[in-house]
Amino acid sequence: MNRTIITHIGTSALTCVALQDAQFDLGMLRDNLLSNVEPSQNTLAQCSRDLERGLRSSWNPVYDPDQRRRESPAEIASLSLLPKEQPNDPIIRPDDRVILLHSDTTDGRFCAALIAAVLKTTEIPTSTNGYPVCTPEQIEVVQVNGLRVSDSGNAQDTVSVGAALGTADLFVRHGLVSYVERVWDTYVNLDKKGGGKLIFNITAGYKGMIPIARDLALLLGAYARTTEHTLITELCYLYEDSNTLIRYAALPVLLDWSVIPEELLRAAGGPSGIDSNQIGADHTMLFERLSPLSPRHRRSAIGELVWALCQHIDYRKISIQERIRLKEEYTELLREYYVRSEKIRRIRMQLAIEINVLVKYQLEEQQKDEEVIITQLESKLQRREEILGFRK
Repeated sequence: MNRTIITHIGTSALTCVALQDAQFDLGMLRDNLLSNVEPSQNTLAQCSRDLERGLRSSWNPVYDPDQRRRESPAEIASLSLLPKEQPNDPIIRPDDRVILLHSDTTDGRFCAALIAAVLKTTEIPTSTNGYPVCTPEQIEVVQVNGLRVSDSGNAQDTVSVGAALGTADLFVRHGLVSYVERVWDTYVNLDKKGGGKLIFNITAGYKGMIPIARDLALLLGAYARTTEHTLITELCYLYEDSNTLIRYAALPVLLDWSVIPEELLRAAGGPSGIDSNQIGADHTMLFERLSPLSPRHRRSAIGELVWALCQHIDYRKISIQERIRLKEEYTELLREYYVRSEKIRRIRMQLAIEINVLVKYQLEEQQKDEEVIITQLESKLQRREEILGFRK
């Protein structure tokens, strides 16, 4: 089965044991990154070499496997525990893809590039110790914009999205949208291969992304069940003092995508939001008040997540139950169409040989009536064919 592992990137690469013998001033690098000072390519290359050297020592086959992981960045430790189909399989299979998802911060970009570099190393004997080595073609580094979660965020980010938002709002209104877009691109690439398993490795990175990844895994799985391809979504997490990867499969739910987004669409008209009486009782979690006492509502964080996903899917697609009903209705209409068409054929045959004027007149009237009904049936059939996708 094809697998894509979306790995959230944090900063543990800069604090792990494997980098503590770095041949440069590691403390200064950390300070510069926190001050949004972009490091040079030479700094990245030096840091990559030092981390690779440390990992090569930590992942020596004679050492305790649990100790290796404790000395490694969280991203590498968790990837090394991905399940194998066969005992002799590599941790990262030839058809796997590893997406390194990082924030639009200086340390996020640097750490993602650092992890990508050491995952591609050929200096560690993976056949004996389970190091998750990847080929360059298997790794993709992807930035997610708007994932600033402190109230001291960069004001330039606020200006760039054209609104005076605090970083919390920036995260909800733009960070979530960017995250969904990046994950959707990954889903599309996996879907082109006929489906497979989409794994969210949430061990590192912002812990606030964990419930978002969980909900998105569930929503993508629900959407995939309306398509022809199979998608299994799963979250995995490695606790710092544990050597067991926790795997949490998304619930196999079904959602009626043709209903929920209509309310979200009404809330997209402008900053004034929508009235509470426009929100269905089952959809209140998708909205929040504009202010504590306001009767108007806007999309909540989960509402933004659902709406962002709706921008990529055909959310007006009919539900499975409605599709079944329409197919049954279409079959019945088609049966009636053939019965009446046969009746018209017989009327025409009888008209061709009928001599009696009165009988002939009655047959012609019957033919007209049946032709009107046939025209109506054709129109109904055409509409259902368009809805069901029989006509393009």
